Amino acid sequence: MTNCFIVELFVDASSHIGSVRSFKTAHNASFKPPLPESDTIQQLNSSNIIAKRLFIHQRLNESKPQDLTQPPRVKRVRMKAADELPRMLDEANCLFWGVALMRLVYDFVDHKLGKMSNSFLDGWDVPRLRFVLSGLAIPLSDTDAVYLIEERIPDTFTKYMINSSLKPMPNLDSAAMYIAEFLCFAQHVQYLKSEQRVFLSDFQGMSSDLNEYEGNFGAGNLSNMLKRFELEHQCNEFCEFFDLDCLVVADQQSADSESDDTTNNPEPDSNRRSSSSRPAPSASGPAVWRPWS
Repeated sequence: MTNCFIVELFVDASSHIGSVRSFKTAHNASFKPPLPESDTIQQLNSSNIIAKRLFIHQRLNESKPQDLTQPPRVKRVRMKAADELPRMLDEANCLFWGVALMRLVYDFVDHKLGKMSNSFLDGWDVPRLRFVLSGLAIPLSDTDAVYLIEERIPDTFTKYMINSSLKPMPNLDSAAMYIAEFLCFAQHVQYLKSEQRVFLSDFQGMSSDLNEYEGNFGAGNLSNMLKRFELEHQCNEFCEFFDLDCLVVADQQSADSESDDTTNNPEPDSNRRSSSSRPAPSASGPAVWRPWS
């Protein structure tokens, strides 16, 4: 559902929140008057928001011969509002799809949990995550900037996965690793339920809220990662607990088939995984992370 309001947006463009990212800067922001009270947009009011704006890298002294011994000199350049809008719409649409794809995961999870007995669920806590609420601030004037508005993340920011890998970031603490493993499982669900068409990557945020995934403004959509998913995804205890089929690439299936034909004791069905040697999370593990109401 889309809500549209005419408000005055105040952005402190003179200071940045955190370090400057690859393609966007983040700034303190506020609305006047405040947005109407509602459960869906209350978190986007006043002190709870930040404003993000796109920039592009422009190489300096492009007319001069490049000194290969020195890194290229670049500066951040803002785009015209007419050029910014399509790029920011792309970012907003990615967040929209992110919400839908995480909902797909939780629909699957809740359906599975509903069929399990309480004794079977003992010791299992499912992280409850969501994407931050967001909106697009489109100026009435063609000369003003386009901003992506997001609710502020007040907690410690954690990078769970990068967009060029299907594995959790190394050196995460136990609570963050538990979330990262669940997100790897979420990718598996999205990949299967979309018939191998899509999954989310580059997860980052706090213990209950996920922020944007970097690279939305980059060329392409990392389709090479989609092609490599079945080769590189590693099933974990979540995949096994929720009975997801193990991903087996064509070459491995062929090798397994040849092996079955030449032995009197064939291996178990190659489409089923073996049990994991890793213990299931205990009841004393991380608490359930729940979204804000």
